[in-house]
Amino acid sequence: FPSHDMLMKNEQTGQLEGFLPDLMAEIARVAEIKIEWTAIVDWGTQVEDIKSGKVDAMCAGSWEGANRGKYALQTTPVAYQGLYAFVRENDNRNSISDFNHPNVKISTWENTPVITAQRETFPNAQGVPMPAMATNGEALMQLATGKLDLALADLGEGQQFIKANPGKIKLFSTKPIVTGK
Repeated sequence: FPSHDMLMKNEQTGQLEGFLPDLMAEIARVAEIKIEWTAIVDWGTQVEDIKSGKVDAMCAGSWEGANRGKYALQTTPVAYQGLYAFVRENDNRNSISDFNHPNVKISTWENTPVITAQRETFPNAQGVPMPAMATNGEALMQLATGKLDLALADLGEGQQFIKANPGKIKLFSTKPIVTGK
């Protein structure tokens, strides 16, 4: 599923739409519990948000990760999401290994599996931390404006960005760099 099909807010109605709100509604029905969508939670702070009582659960979906598993129960995956490599339109590198160099800047998010993917796939590259609430779209914009050399993003969001900003960035590989669940 592209991430925009998993969870999005309908700006006209204010309602949450997509696969995950529907799934959570069914879980709530079967478990006879009430789900209140009360807070926007950042991927990098979700464990702290649960530990502090800001929220009781992360219902928007999240990649599994050892750093999160120490503090929160994780369910059996209900979907898989790939992170794809996007580069500027004029980038002529030939191989994904060409980005594993100290002068290459790649988007990362602290306390998420994205930073693990960057560190494992591109250990010699510079991880550029994104702000806590940054979206893939913001990483793609930083790529388009030359602040990054490679952005790891969801395929659907990357394709939307390319459509809205023609000639700025391109998909580097048709295979995901990493697939999360």
